[in-house]
Amino acid sequence: MVAHLLTGGGGMVLFICTANRCRSIICEYLFRNYLQEGLFHPFDETLKVESAGIIAKNFWDFIQDFVRKRNHEMSRDTFYHHPPYKGTIDCLAARGWSVGSYRSKPLTERLAGEARLLVTLEDSQKNTILKSFPKAGRRTLTFREFVGEGDLDTAGIYEDTLHIPQYDPADPHFFNYKQSRIEACYKAIEGGLKAGAQRVVTLLEKGMKINE
Repeated sequence: MVAHLLTGGGGMVLFICTANRCRSIICEYLFRNYLQEGLFHPFDETLKVESAGIIAKNFWDFIQDFVRKRNHEMSRDTFYHHPPYKGTIDCLAARGWSVGSYRSKPLTERLAGEARLLVTLEDSQKNTILKSFPKAGRRTLTFREFVGEGDLDTAGIYEDTLHIPQYDPADPHFFNYKQSRIEACYKAIEGGLKAGAQRVVTLLEKGMKINE
């Protein structure tokens, strides 16, 4: 049954952050690697894994005020169609992974409809999906929910100092591009996926059976 769902049902897990240039890409590469290693047995690399970005309202409100003070103009599209951050590229390259010609992309209605599970890195992103893509609501989880840490608030994405609680991949980029922040983000995601492996398998099996 599981094999049929994977090969015939177009199963996809979609990881979502803000700009799709760091956290969600790290999730995508790590998750795909763990599939290949058998961590999420019986699922394997035939399960499609992608990532995308969505601009949550709290971030958009903040960034508008931020850029107005600097006389800049910005649209949501400004965040996408770019390579991953250099720190992201270096982080993945250190593990033997190349991003190639990857370009960031926004979450679209097509992607939201195709994914059997959508996993956001922040509560605010999940809330935005619930409003913008309501049909995807019951297939959307925060990263904490995905790995079994419950629906807890994630660390603030605008803080200047690094603070990443266990399994809480806070955005390492907006004010601080230090490689140490990206590495800490990677380790938080890695730890969450490993510790929550059984929880993830259960959710994959449940998610694969959802048809709207």
